[in-house]
Formats: sequence, structure tokens, C-alpha cells
Amino acid sequence: MNGVTKPESLINSNGIWTMATTPTITAVSYLNTIPFVYGLKHADNLRADLLLAPPADCALNYIEGKADIALLPAAVVPELQDTNIITEYCIGAVSAVRTVVVVSNTPIERVKRIWLDPHSRTSVQLCGYLAKNRWKIAPEWVAMSDYAVLNTPQEGDAYLIIGDKVFGYEGMFRYSYDLAVEWREATKLPFAFAVWVARKGISNEFIDELQHALTFGVEHIWEAVESSAYMGKDNGLTAYEYLTRNIDFILDEPKAFNLAVTNKRNAENIHNSPKNKKVRNRSRARKTHNSDCCDTNPHHYKSVQRRSMHFYHSKMHAFIA
Repeated sequence: MNGVTKPESLINSNGIWTMATTPTITAVSYLNTIPFVYGLKHADNLRADLLLAPPADCALNYIEGKADIALLPAAVVPELQDTNIITEYCIGAVSAVRTVVVVSNTPIERVKRIWLDPHSRTSVQLCGYLAKNRWKIAPEWVAMSDYAVLNTPQEGDAYLIIGDKVFGYEGMFRYSYDLAVEWREATKLPFAFAVWVARKGISNEFIDELQHALTFGVEHIWEAVESSAYMGKDNGLTAYEYLTRNIDFILDEPKAFNLAVTNKRNAENIHNSPKNKKVRNRSRARKTHNSDCCDTNPHHYKSVQRRSMHFYHSKMHAFIA
């Protein structure tokens, strides 16, 4: 993307951004990121400022130079210059994600208009892809600036909603389409909604520290829930189940492969998506979190195994460089 504002925490030397002071990390302020946030706050040796925001605002924080490292919607990444995907982690789903859904009182094949949650471009573009290629509809696309429209649903209307707010609407509509499930049924592949990126010039030492912090968080999901505002009436079990059953945090080889190879295909096939951008697709891969571990004491949660990134780097180079 052109016109990136110079970040205060970076300096430009011969066209390369290098770290000048404590870096700023921006991440999504949803339930699905609390393991990452916990790791960033509690891991040893990581020194960084943390800026939490909705997905679309994370992208703006990064583009405008307010952050040096970011958890960004995957749809944004190909537009960014001098940017690399830097960790083995993402916000992904192998099957139902629960928090990215299209809801309606009308069957999807009869929907004439879809209201779009503005907080995630990746979800908007995925919805556009599914409308054309799976649901075979060409609806009117409308920005949802006021969530009050969800309280007075109209015949023929559907609503894309994302994030924690989805939990409050579960069961309120006749039809609910989980976009990760729809994608999986259409392609037999999982999906990654957001990935970690940094500008070129961030030191390898800091990236290693970030990777360690994220690993620490993903290996301590129950502790992350305990220290969050998501304990709720059931002592955090709903949040824990969501994080271990619905979210796949590993950017493994198949997801990386799809990040790399689907961009050209999407540029050709998804011009009818709401913002006419490329949808990010993901791969086949088994879920890292074995669902069996969620049925017992949360403290017995299995440690996440780190995956090889050799395949990832070879595939990503073509469109990130």
C-alpha cells in the first residue's frame, strides 16, 4: 500500500525501517486473541507497548505507523509493502469458528441484501466469495453502521456479524451460516482470518521473543481466560471451550500454502466481493487442539507443537516480497 506514514518508533535508513525505541504491537480486542495478549503481557524478555483494537482498526494502526507489529486481517496483507508475516501463529479455524456468521430469517439462497459488519475486511471478502461461488447469489451489499438493524430483521435481508457480539445473537435467527464451515464445505480447507506481520527492519531477536511470547500464551489458555473479563457465570468454561474447540492458532503449512497460492486465483474469481478485494483462503490441516483435551480439566490442556516454517517461507515470498 502506498503512502505509509513513518512510525515514530522506527527510523528509515536507505529505505529500510529499523527499530529506534520500544516497538508497539497492535492486536485484536476480541476473545479469540486473549491467549496472544496473555503471552505478550506475561512472557519474559518481551519489551513492547500493546495497542488493542478491532481488526479493521489494527490495520489502520499499522498502515498509519502507530504500530510496528500487528495481528492483521489476512485480506490486508498483500496490499502492504515492506511487510513480512513473522510468526507461526494466526487466528484460524478448521471447522466452525462461531464468531464469523451470516444470520437471517430468510434461507441464504433467497437473500437479496446482506448487511456487512465493518470490523473485518477478511470476513467481508470471504462472505463475497461464498455468495458468488457457494450460495450462487448476487445480493445488494450494505454497510452496517448501526447494529440496531439486527433487532428488526427484514424479509430477504441477511447480516454478517463478527467477534464477541455474535454470542449475543446465537439462536435469535432462523438461519445461521458459519463462514468457516461454509468455506470448509466448499473447498475442504480450513481458514485463517488474521496473521502476525511486521515491517522489514524488525530484528530477528525481537521476532524470536514475540514467537516465544505467543507460544507461552497459546500454551496457557486457561490462565489467559482466568485473567480476563471472560470468566462469566460459568467460571470461564464457555470461553475456554471456544478457544480450544473453535479457534486454531497455528499457521501451519496448508494455511501458509493457501495464503500464498490463492491470491492470483481470488483476484480473478472474487471481483464481486463487497470491497472487490482478494479473499484469503486456507488449507486442509488438522486442528492443533485435540478436542479430547477440552473434555477434562482445563489445566490439562495440551501444549501446542510448533510447526516447521520452511514450506511457509518458500510459498509466501512470491507475494510478500
